[in-house]
Amino acid sequence: MLYLKEESLVNDASSLIVFQFALIASLSGTFIFHKAVVDFSW
Repeated sequence: MLYLKEESLVNDASSLIVFQFALIASLSGTFIFHKAVVDFSW
């Protein structure tokens, strides 16, 4: 059961990061894929 809770936290964090990328891309009008991949990986 603990594994499922930890996985849920990872999914929530990933969703927030992807939302942040989408928000920044929509506000700035640009999206740099390789920079997003590096930021997401880090």
